Amino acid sequence: MLAERGNVATDDGISSGALAVGVAITLVMAGAAGLIHYAGAGPGERSVTGPWGSIAFTVVIAAPAFVAMIGSLSRPWVLGAAGFVQLPMLLLSFSPLFFPLLAPAAIFITQGSSMRRGPRESRWQPVAAIVAALFLLAAPLCLLVHQDPVSWSTATSNGSSSDVVTATESALAVVCVLGAIVAALAAPPDRAPSV
Repeated sequence: MLAERGNVATDDGISSGALAVGVAITLVMAGAAGLIHYAGAGPGERSVTGPWGSIAFTVVIAAPAFVAMIGSLSRPWVLGAAGFVQLPMLLLSFSPLFFPLLAPAAIFITQGSSMRRGPRESRWQPVAAIVAALFLLAAPLCLLVHQDPVSWSTATSNGSSSDVVTATESALAVVCVLGAIVAALAAPPDRAPSV
């Protein structure tokens, strides 16, 4: 998948510019989500939980971009799966905060479906793409499922929360993201990478 200078389409038939836009939007949204998550926690809550929840939240939102980059290497099923996984992420907030993820989802799905298939089509590539998608879907659930009530008091304030993201939940979410990346890398490409 080498793009010639000035040529937007690669030899796989995907647009490197469109893929870059999708990845950039996803990474910007991930960074914004992490900052909003960190700023939304009070100082007392942050003193109990640390930054781990915000870091894991950022990694979970950014993960489809990394899987999509792997998918762009002659793995159309993986690229499409990265787009489909972003659709449920639109619902991570009860506001339109994550609606911009619809654009990269559409880009990844469209690019994956229009990618030229090579002579080495593998029946294992869809299986690896499904495994990667399941890991990506499990990652945010690791942050949201378990109830962790916590109370805190400082010299100036006190408070409590019915659910915080602990370091253990954050680590489990990151392990799911790493599992998705490994599954995406294990997907056999349709053609030998061009050099």
